[in-house]
Amino acid sequence: MSREKCERLKRGISKYRYPILFVLLCIFFASVPYVDDDLRWGSVYGLQRLKTGFQDYGGRYLGYLIILILTRSVVLKTIYMSAVTSGVIYLMEKLSKRKIAFYITLFAVVSMPMAMFNNTIAWVSGFANYMTSILLTLIYVQSLYDLIEQNEDGKQRWVLVIPYALLGFSNALIVEHFTLLNIALWFAGMLYAGIEKKKIYVKHVAYGIGLFLGTALMFSNSAYGEITGQTDFYRGIKSTISLYNYQMICEYGFFGSVFLNLLLFFVIYRIYELEKARLSDKRRKLYIIAMGILGVYALFGGMSAWIQGPANQQERPDLLFLHTVTTTLFFVALLIVVGIIAIHKKYILQLALPVCSMLSTAAVFVIINPVSPRCLLGSYFFELLLIYMLMNLVPDLDKMWNEIARKFLRGGIVVGFGIYFVILSVISLTEYNRVAEIRRQVAAGKKEITIEHLPYEKYVHSITPKPEYKFTIKGYRAFYHIPEDVKIRIQKETDDD
Repeated sequence: MSREKCERLKRGISKYRYPILFVLLCIFFASVPYVDDDLRWGSVYGLQRLKTGFQDYGGRYLGYLIILILTRSVVLKTIYMSAVTSGVIYLMEKLSKRKIAFYITLFAVVSMPMAMFNNTIAWVSGFANYMTSILLTLIYVQSLYDLIEQNEDGKQRWVLVIPYALLGFSNALIVEHFTLLNIALWFAGMLYAGIEKKKIYVKHVAYGIGLFLGTALMFSNSAYGEITGQTDFYRGIKSTISLYNYQMICEYGFFGSVFLNLLLFFVIYRIYELEKARLSDKRRKLYIIAMGILGVYALFGGMSAWIQGPANQQERPDLLFLHTVTTTLFFVALLIVVGIIAIHKKYILQLALPVCSMLSTAAVFVIINPVSPRCLLGSYFFELLLIYMLMNLVPDLDKMWNEIARKFLRGGIVVGFGIYFVILSVISLTEYNRVAEIRRQVAAGKKEITIEHLPYEKYVHSITPKPEYKFTIKGYRAFYHIPEDVKIRIQKETDDD
């Protein structure tokens, strides 16, 4: 192929990258199986929850309705997950103002900690709640950056009142800590508009009205009375800060985010190279120390991930304390570096938004149970947003992203999604065969069946029922229509599983 044709092909791919991405994501998400809570939502138990208005269950009304739909149609599941993921990548690219963000964000998705990936990207229920929250929140964050960066023309756009009211209402009815985050973002935006612009924008007022109506509806659910009263079997609010929860936040949300931490260090180092001559001696020394901590932390996380392996989700008591200490140092160093940059470059609000969002969406879980990898997905994407905001302070960064870097990202995306696609496809196929075998045994009149474990189970979220949790067996039975008079046994899990 001639050089001219190659360039024309590249331009065509670049121009139509989102339709191409959507199609490829549809192929990928078609391989994602229904697991764990998906089975209960997709069976009679989900309909029972709907009939009671989700009372005593939770106030994530929009999230619950989405899950009810997605667990009843593989086609809708595939299209929805592909559309939301494409939307998140588009918004991150738009916020970053760099085309390279398309590849960076995709690479960040496929390289996120595996425990987070199988809790969100590879789990329909987790995706419906958390990735949807990311998408809707980023839509409002984009409007806040338009306000901060003088992209608003000052006109009152009444046509946006209803869409923004619906956006606020929706954002309040999916995940609780995102509801609280959006309230904080809305207050900050209104305060900034009132003080700096001496103006109140109707679309932000509409967003606030929708947000508070949704918040009132969410927390009117009786489940939150049980949670605060410590009578809920699964969820609770602690009276004091939990060290264990903090350790899980550090482990799940930050330590394993190797790619983001390395990229953060690279961008911060480049900013230092550009600005070191203009920093005072005190700030320069402090910056160097903090930057060194960030660099060591990123390398330590990478080495630990290499040693433990991607599928090792076991908590390591021997390393957990060390991970927690180093992550705490990471927080302090990050605040120091970002603070110096923000003050020096007068870029305070642009950096404060992702930093505060990243830390606050994680911090709430020091007193809230349970804390799991999916709970930290917001922190993961806000760390990436922080990196993009820092990139805006490096004018020559586009030149540094040469073709080699782009090829590395593209190759990593193809290899990463390819590996996950193969693994998820194998899991889905063996699950199909497992269910077919169960139905064959039932049809043959067997009254006791054994559910065997699948290969690569650690790459998805609880695809085999757990005998210690009877409700997982009930969900499996209901979803696959196994008769009530057939006894279900679960194969004992071994190290090889």
